[in-house]
Amino acid sequence: VDHVAFTKGLSDNFGIQARGGCSCAGPYGHRLLHIDPNASAHIAAEIREGHAVEKPGWVRVNLSYLLTDAKAGAIIQGIAQAVAEAQAAVAA
Repeated sequence: VDHVAFTKGLSDNFGIQARGGCSCAGPYGHRLLHIDPNASAHIAAEIREGHAVEKPGWVRVNLSYLLTDAKAGAIIQGIAQAVAEAQAAVAA
């Protein structure tokens, strides 16, 4: 699932503010996503050629301790629904 599209979908469909990308964690991201130096070079070349969708990343959401339980629950439900929809789209 494209992390940028998923992040946009959370905002557009559920009003959930999230961030997509690598969160300034390049070395950690490489280890987490099992990207070796050759794959990294390939991804960098694709990005330079304008294929930004090749850039790996993840979606980040923060829950403030100031949120009510109801609001936090609504955010969690929205994320769960978005994940279910993404899984169904990938399976189709």
